[in-house]
Amino acid sequence: MDKKNRLHSFELLRTISMLFIITGHLLGDNGGDLLGKQTPYSITWFVLWGVEAFCVLGTNCFFLISGYFLIEHKFTWKKVLILCIETWFYSATIYGFCLASGISHFDKLSLFQAFTPILGRTWWFVSTYIGMYILSPFLNSYLRSIDETTHKKLIMICLCLFSLIPTFYPFADTFSAGGGGGIVWFFTLYVIASYIRLQSRSIHVKTTILLSIFFSSVGLMIISKYLITFVTDSFIGNPIGTSVFYSNCSILNVVASICLFLCFVQAKQKSFPDPIKRIVLWTGRVSFGVYIIHNNPWLSPSIWEIIIDWFYSEQLYIQMLMVLLVPIAIYFACGIIDTIRKKLFTLIKLT
Repeated sequence: MDKKNRLHSFELLRTISMLFIITGHLLGDNGGDLLGKQTPYSITWFVLWGVEAFCVLGTNCFFLISGYFLIEHKFTWKKVLILCIETWFYSATIYGFCLASGISHFDKLSLFQAFTPILGRTWWFVSTYIGMYILSPFLNSYLRSIDETTHKKLIMICLCLFSLIPTFYPFADTFSAGGGGGIVWFFTLYVIASYIRLQSRSIHVKTTILLSIFFSSVGLMIISKYLITFVTDSFIGNPIGTSVFYSNCSILNVVASICLFLCFVQAKQKSFPDPIKRIVLWTGRVSFGVYIIHNNPWLSPSIWEIIIDWFYSEQLYIQMLMVLLVPIAIYFACGIIDTIRKKLFTLIKLT
């Protein structure tokens, strides 16, 4: 696959992953909370938890994409500075907008958080990415120096410590995997993605096999949710630990994410019409801005409240329409805002 087609392939995966993340926020209690509004064991409850199983793959796919490119990337402090400025820009301007519009009320803590988004983990993914990016030149030197066998052993050790153990012993964060939401987990996927990039010639798996494993893993995730909910509810009277296989570091999530990622690594996009290619490139390039804007801690609660008030219905087909259309609308609205921001930064030479 040539460089141009590879770019389109990865930008498409980046776009799909961000749509997964937005949909996950629509479903989760940190957004629209559609899942929390359902009666357990209802048809809608079953369907939406099935959708959620796909959505939780988004973060891991982003980590894999980042690791795949960073292993060959030349580190520059300029990129760190630009990422910090972009993050600060959105944090400060959106906070200012929320104050001016009355969405939020001023207090010293929120002001401090608005102006220290990286250190305060306002967006945990951004803070984790910047930390990993700073470490990347040292990791790259090591990963490029080891042979394929040693690389495989490192992957197996990381998966054992940070995926298998947290999955099957979720009662304590034994090795600080953080549920797949921190730099330890990013390191694990970085090691995997770097292996795929560096040892691509030795990886030959048919797409049909990858898709079979992908759908099997997602299917097992869904079954685990239903089964654990039923068992714990029946014997304890309270469903607990029901989403253990939905966490970022769940072994089923990892397997499904890697298979999906490999499908795009091996994909060929020669049949894409030029207009579609341009759209895919645009949606991929604005994905960072889309993530920050739609997941803003001061603005997003009001946006989700408006969306739920306007569109929510207990009818399944209405909720499925929301799941399909709302994330796309949010993506394009935030993408347009980020495009304007990019033009502004180009104008004042902040790129």
